[in-house]
Amino acid sequence: MIGAFALAAIPAQGQPRPGNFAVTANRILVNAVVMDRQERLITGLDAKDFQLTVDKSPARIDSFWREDGPVSTVIVLDASGSMAPALKRGREALDAFLQQAYPGDEYALVLCREKPILDVPFTGDAAAISSSANLEAAKGKTPLYDALGLAMDTLKQARNSRRLIFVLSDGLDNASRYSQKEVERRLAESDAFLYAVEFWTPALADDVPPPRSRLEDLAEITGGVFFGDVTSKQFVSLLSRLDIHQRYLLTFAPRVSAGDGKYHKVGLELTGELRRHKLQLYWRHGYFDQDPATIQ
Repeated sequence: MIGAFALAAIPAQGQPRPGNFAVTANRILVNAVVMDRQERLITGLDAKDFQLTVDKSPARIDSFWREDGPVSTVIVLDASGSMAPALKRGREALDAFLQQAYPGDEYALVLCREKPILDVPFTGDAAAISSSANLEAAKGKTPLYDALGLAMDTLKQARNSRRLIFVLSDGLDNASRYSQKEVERRLAESDAFLYAVEFWTPALADDVPPPRSRLEDLAEITGGVFFGDVTSKQFVSLLSRLDIHQRYLLTFAPRVSAGDGKYHKVGLELTGELRRHKLQLYWRHGYFDQDPATIQ
């Protein structure tokens, strides 16, 4: 599910609101999204519709609410040589995504080619992003993991609490200093979620295929959404229905922190009749233990 975890000082009772948390007890904040098989957002759910576990043990949901607000998005556009056959489709998918602009949204653009660059810093001008992404040609090697590292660095300058990395790529990497494991760790520790649109290109035929897409793995780590290679029209249709601005938020009390950096697995399921509807639930699947004294 689209999700993120953050340790924060949140009241155990009542309806907390971002930016207005009373300092009473540490809680884990879980962002979650539910969609149907057509990627349409499911609204109107309540705390009783979710079942939470931590390290496979049941955990009590302390508070629950729904939020609708702006998002800070870093777009990673793969413009390397391997993407040449798919660059046009990548731009079409990007434009479809930008059409869902919401008041207060901001965007930054990272280009992935030879060496990743922050082509456009954060701006509220979606047209500026679209114009900069209108490249004539794709060229060079693919430092995709380095581009994702730059995207996470850029998100530190975001003004919205809801943060997204939106990747348009064939998933190939042949020029990064970062390894996949290093990127996975950074994403797991971040408060961002990753959406990925992956395009099949002939270059992938020469790449030793992993059991499944690398981008799909990265999206799952953050609780994000992955789209495999489909036609331009399908992308436009999917992205026009994909609402990144609404989410459910719930909190639970973690066990007493040892501050040892241990990874805790978080499970989230729908309950009752909702299980029968084959809905898609997205959430971040774990968090790293931290010393509460160091949490801001």
